[in-house]
Amino acid sequence: RILGHTVEKVWAAITEPDRIAEWLSPNHPEKTTAIDLRPGGAVQLQFMMALIPGHISALQKGQLLEISFEGGSLIRWELEKTGYQSCNLTFTSSFTEQHPLPAFLREVMVGWHGYLDFLAIILDGNAIPPFKVTAWQMVAKELFDKYQSRNPLPE
Repeated sequence: RILGHTVEKVWAAITEPDRIAEWLSPNHPEKTTAIDLRPGGAVQLQFMMALIPGHISALQKGQLLEISFEGGSLIRWELEKTGYQSCNLTFTSSFTEQHPLPAFLREVMVGWHGYLDFLAIILDGNAIPPFKVTAWQMVAKELFDKYQSRNPLPE
């Protein structure tokens, strides 16, 4: 995604626990996200539905953050300046040791799409509005159908 914000602002939003909580667990009563920002540092991400521990497996300040989780999954954030007040965010979620079921992959795909939308909302200075899980399920189906038309997952 191209974001209309500086690398520094986006970096803060993906590495500072209070900023992460704004978009990763909006409206969640517990703020338990923690990150020890150094190679090998412990990470605890509070999502809306789960608390997931991991560790930093790659780090280049202001450019690259990679977090590995048990079971061989990881997420990777790469930032590149594209203009005076903009940057490119390349986000990758992958699975290295286990091959999850397609239904799980669908949920991960659309879930991260939603979280990246939330990140953009927060970066723009807005709050994430409260929403119902049933509303998200409708949005998630539309997103999955788009992804499925581009790169079909087996059933």
